[in-house]
Amino acid sequence: MNVPQGQLRRAVENRKQFLIQKLLHQGFMMQEQRLLQEFTLSELEREWNSMQGEDNVSV
Repeated sequence: MNVPQGQLRRAVENRKQFLIQKLLHQGFMMQEQRLLQEFTLSELEREWNSMQGEDNVSV
């Protein structure tokens, strides 16, 4: 698949912004003094998946 580099970069940035908004809406608490904008896409997805897993745990 041959995707222009600028298009791929925009897609990654859009996905990052989407996940940042979802994490903030869910009350994501920072464990370090790192801004969410500094996270990689993989880190954001890992945090999002982690929060989704916590929501599905019955207490």
